[in-house]
Amino acid sequence: MIDSTTFALQAEIPDRKDAETVLNELDQHLHTALTSKLTPQDKQQTINTIARSLGKVDVPSFMWCENLYGFAFIVGRQYQLQIDTNELGAAIQDVTNTDLQLLATSIFAPERRITVIIELENSGKIKTLLLLYLLLIVPF
Repeated sequence: MIDSTTFALQAEIPDRKDAETVLNELDQHLHTALTSKLTPQDKQQTINTIARSLGKVDVPSFMWCENLYGFAFIVGRQYQLQIDTNELGAAIQDVTNTDLQLLATSIFAPERRITVIIELENSGKIKTLLLLYLLLIVPF
């Protein structure tokens, strides 16, 4: 997640594959993620993944004293995104398979994506190719 308006998937394009093949693989990964049935473990993993960056984890006070940047980042991110972490946790628990299907047909519709290929060069030789698959999300 880059910001609240853009979601990006990224993959390297190895020498043995072309960009279209890698794009199709990313499409397949996204399709699988959006059509799989949600489990309680999926929801908990999502909460755990974002918990630390949103201050939803109990951290001993001495750790905040050692890392004021981390504390400031969490407070700033909560303010920036206007997130109540308790409401967010409850909202994640309320996500349904129907919600995922709505995402698949609206926000993640192919016509809403932009595909970007970045070539990194070093001394005239291509060093690495990256494929960025961007899905623009317009807040409702």
